[in-house]
Amino acid sequence: MRKILSAFVLLLCCLSLRAQQHTFFSQFRKTDSLQVAELWSPQDNEYRQIGHHGPAVENQYMALRFYYDGRGAIDVYNKSGLVDDELGKWHWYPSAEAQAEQGAGCDEYYVGKTFGLGGVRLWDGEKEIRLDATAGRRSVVGRRGNSVFMEMTAYGVEYKGDKVDIAVRVDMFDGSRWANVSARELNGKKVQFATGVNYHSGSIASWGRDYIAVWGSHPADVSKSPQAIGGALRFSSRKFSEVEDTGKTFRIISNPASSISTSIASASVKESELCDAVKFLEFAADEKLSLSVVTYNIRLGIAKDGDNSWDKRKPATVQMLNVEKPDVFGLQEAYGFQVDYILENCPQYQAVGVGREDGKEEGEKMSVFWNRKRFKLQKWGTYWLSETPEQPSKGWDAACKRTATWVLLKDRSTGRKFYYVNTHLDHKGREARRQGLSLIVDRIDAMNPEGYPMLLGGDFNVIPKDPCLHALDGRMKDSRLSAQTTDNNVTFNGWGRYSGESVDGRGQIDYIYWKDFSACASYRVLSDDFGAPYISDHYPVRVDFIY
Repeated sequence: MRKILSAFVLLLCCLSLRAQQHTFFSQFRKTDSLQVAELWSPQDNEYRQIGHHGPAVENQYMALRFYYDGRGAIDVYNKSGLVDDELGKWHWYPSAEAQAEQGAGCDEYYVGKTFGLGGVRLWDGEKEIRLDATAGRRSVVGRRGNSVFMEMTAYGVEYKGDKVDIAVRVDMFDGSRWANVSARELNGKKVQFATGVNYHSGSIASWGRDYIAVWGSHPADVSKSPQAIGGALRFSSRKFSEVEDTGKTFRIISNPASSISTSIASASVKESELCDAVKFLEFAADEKLSLSVVTYNIRLGIAKDGDNSWDKRKPATVQMLNVEKPDVFGLQEAYGFQVDYILENCPQYQAVGVGREDGKEEGEKMSVFWNRKRFKLQKWGTYWLSETPEQPSKGWDAACKRTATWVLLKDRSTGRKFYYVNTHLDHKGREARRQGLSLIVDRIDAMNPEGYPMLLGGDFNVIPKDPCLHALDGRMKDSRLSAQTTDNNVTFNGWGRYSGESVDGRGQIDYIYWKDFSACASYRVLSDDFGAPYISDHYPVRVDFIY
């Protein structure tokens, strides 16, 4: 009778608080569905007997749960931010209709046999030790002010010839994206804890001295329509090892200690704030991790293009740059007066480049621009795509002199460096294109003994299946093919002759290749309306990378 009364009182308290709180907890057995503050089992594993497989807590951004077994995993339910108390309404499993019509969240995180997000195990010096309880398992949920918590204790975990009692706790706070995870050995014995974040094929990952972050879709067997989600963990680098990639988890191991603490966070494409890889990973790292790059054949300003002349479309170029705000961009076919116009109207940028005819001001410039507040120029140069690359010259069967301009830039705040190479291959000479690109690739290898991240962009004047591009095979990646989100649109529009998706590569002649960044997050052809019918006879291409 006392147990029934206690459960009834707890339920009334929960209902009262749910009306005014944004944090919630839930724990019940499937046999009676009564919410209870504490569960005890002499068995190690009651995974299938407990509602949502174990205790759970929730706030505005996510719900977290422990599995009621020895895997030590933490699972995530991502929210859209539209609904409170999803644990109470749907017990972790909303219908497809509730997701589509009521804004319910999504159970997209696939834990499998891993830590999930910040789950805890032990480390015996060689392998992970599950929290298998030989003397019973206990879980507790509750509230403290505007925060909620869940804690699960495994008694009698076998560890290095001894038995230890390990409690893992999650505290979740109203209005905070970060939840605290703590683990302790109840008798004060020193052990080594292992934790981390799992990932799956195609995920984008970033980590540093005190954080791990991943973004991507989890395996399709979790959802009929997988949605990208993120998981992040912060920790003290003084108390944990460096991050190790196990092939399925980014793992850290603690120094011998009786207790540890970390913080975890998650987000998904269902919400409006941290809804893509760049936003989430930079939130997790608390620093700028992304690099936005644009390649743009601006169309030479001396051409007689009538209604598409440079004077009529030049405000659209400034509009594009102010909207997209690329960190670095390369122009092809730019004359000096076009470069000057951009610098006058976009003073946030600096640029380098020389005229291809005389190595000074005459002719088209292969100009590279960068955000002067973020980056500092380390060195730069231009060479000609010819048999005599150090002097103005025409190479092989080319119709024109062709050049490549390169820069080495340093991030003023983080110290990171990268190379950017900007080029324009010949529009007629097949051999000039092949030899010119081979020259660029050879120079890329020679100029970068430090192994800094490398970008190569420009108008290559070939479609994706052209043999000319084989020079890049295995050496650099095509951002259109390797980006997590991408499109297949034409980059050459010919003043309206081509539009929309490319058929068999037709109209795709502008590229950004890369290597040694952590990931390529997104690729997009910029065919938006920037205030002119066509910004050029080419569309700019934007790619976002993660360090």
